[in-house]
Amino acid sequence: MAVITYPANTHKVNKKLMTLKELHEKLKDKSIFRNELGKRYNTNLFYELNQTDMSQAIYTTKRKDHKGYFSLYKLYMACDDPLEHTFASTYFEDLDHWEFLANHTLLKEEVAYWRYELETKIRGEALARIRMEAKINSDKSFMCNKFLLDKGWKSKEDVGRGRPTKEDIQKEANKIFEKQSRLNEDFERIMN
Repeated sequence: MAVITYPANTHKVNKKLMTLKELHEKLKDKSIFRNELGKRYNTNLFYELNQTDMSQAIYTTKRKDHKGYFSLYKLYMACDDPLEHTFASTYFEDLDHWEFLANHTLLKEEVAYWRYELETKIRGEALARIRMEAKINSDKSFMCNKFLLDKGWKSKEDVGRGRPTKEDIQKEANKIFEKQSRLNEDFERIMN
């Protein structure tokens, strides 16, 4: 089997090599996100999750562009949009479409990690700016140094908030139970 390579900066979308600029042009027509009956494409938009018609696939969930499909992770991080509105309106039909996909069982954990990584990146950049400001002798340097001494970059979740609520305990117990159930099912299937 021959390995197909695509030129740098081009991607294969709907059987056509495409640059990012061409993708942006194509995505302006939001009708590409729906079929002839008006039903929205969801997991079909992803190379790994599409099980029917690969001509609908535009993205890959991988961290790098793959086989001519754009890495949604790279696009998400490049957007640098923690509220996700610009990202959603650029790369999907609308915010509702993106939220549906982000909460889809097959994408939920991955998107949650992307969100965490983007938030960490933004907080790190902000902390670097505060540290630079603290080094300069200015009227803001006292507040910047106080922020740094108080470890103000840590989120409230990082700082202990006391005993978890019953709801939090129940959620975590359910996650552990589901994971254990899947492992048991896999074990039974392998052993039989």
